Amino acid sequence: MTVMQTERIQSAIVEIGRNGPWYPRRYDPSSGEPDVDLTREVKPQSIFCKETGAQFISAHTKRTFKRDILGWTFELSTAFQEEVSIETFVDRLCDQPPFIPPEGEFHLVQILLVGNRVTHPPQQQPGTGTRAWFTFHAELTPR
Repeated sequence: MTVMQTERIQSAIVEIGRNGPWYPRRYDPSSGEPDVDLTREVKPQSIFCKETGAQFISAHTKRTFKRDILGWTFELSTAFQEEVSIETFVDRLCDQPPFIPPEGEFHLVQILLVGNRVTHPPQQQPGTGTRAWFTFHAELTPR
């Protein structure tokens, strides 16, 4: 079986999502004030990643013209059984963007968070959990 560069990236992003960190958020019943429980990590109930696009650049000389890949865009989808805070996860990705080391013919890949969307359950009826989608740019670096 042949492993492609995009499969390596997709697997790495899923692992990043699995490792979080994710912390549950609760609300004080009387004041409604939120509180994040940093003593208990939770894991996503479901997690998957899909490639959503690619970016290219012209690479030409006097005799040839071609397009080279710059990187890919992926969306990571997560779902939790309870409400969670995404702040620690996002902070970690912004402070220390992960990378995939070069291997064989594959370049070093920098994994950059470029955006996210989140839905939380109703505060008074938390029958469901947080769902969050994260957009990543996987940027190839020169050898």
